[in-house]
Amino acid sequence: MVERSKIKIMEAIKKVLELIKKSINCELSLNELYQGWPENLKGNKFYEIVYDDVESSVEHYPSQALNIFGKENQNNYFKNSYECKALKVDLKIINIILQYKNIEDDLIEIRELLLEKYM
Repeated sequence: MVERSKIKIMEAIKKVLELIKKSINCELSLNELYQGWPENLKGNKFYEIVYDDVESSVEHYPSQALNIFGKENQNNYFKNSYECKALKVDLKIINIILQYKNIEDDLIEIRELLLEKYM
């Protein structure tokens, strides 16, 4: 039986994925980020870094008001920015975390096997 806390964390992680994807597509507002970030991930160092990445990317979206070079150039600039690349890395890491949701159990088992081998 899966613990309720693990289910809530998995739901929170999926919400973070949604926010990252919206941010990569320049569709996320700061207000939506502030209201939508899962409370139960606050205090987790990794997700605090991800939060900072999402917030930074939203703050660096191409400005629609200063459309000097055209929207396509602005979007290309953002897609090649550090902020967008960091989000893509975060997205990949979180997908790995979701894929291996029982990674802690696997690590414990690996540890026990290694201890048996070296004892």
